[in-house]
Amino acid sequence: MYHNGIEPVPLEGHLTLNSTAACVHRRSNFYASIVGMGKNRRGLEIY
Repeated sequence: MYHNGIEPVPLEGHLTLNSTAACVHRRSNFYASIVGMGKNRRGLEIY
């Protein structure tokens, strides 16, 4: 699938969010978001 000659970017991999206790892991058919808790940071659950 090209649009005006531009190839889409594959959105797969792992991203750790700096200065937070969070990360995102994505593959072609699923993704997982993980948020931790710490003494100065609050955990969060989103469904």
